[in-house]
Amino acid sequence: MSLAMDRGERSEQFVIQYLQEKSWHLLFHRKKFFQIEVDLVFARADQILILEVKTLSSIDFLEHRINSKQKRRLEFAASLVGGKFPKCEFTLAYAYVIAMKDILFFSSLGDPLGF
Repeated sequence: MSLAMDRGERSEQFVIQYLQEKSWHLLFHRKKFFQIEVDLVFARADQILILEVKTLSSIDFLEHRINSKQKRRLEFAASLVGGKFPKCEFTLAYAYVIAMKDILFFSSLGDPLGF
């Protein structure tokens, strides 16, 4: 396993543990919908949270991590997941993990997301 994949998996596990402690239930981990892989999908009550996990070496790189193609990909994946849970409210978000410091924060496509 490459170092980048190892860091990515570690970051995903960190996010999973954090959200499960906040009463979110993991539905999918690295789930493929056609050609698109979604890192994490969680549910809590009638809410669905779709996450793309990003591992950063420093908070300084945050502004440059998300591009419009990635946003469209996440939105498309959400539309596919939405068909499975038609009565739920969806949140699309990025989970940023600052590597080696176990710092985690979320952004809902550019807006802060609080749990």
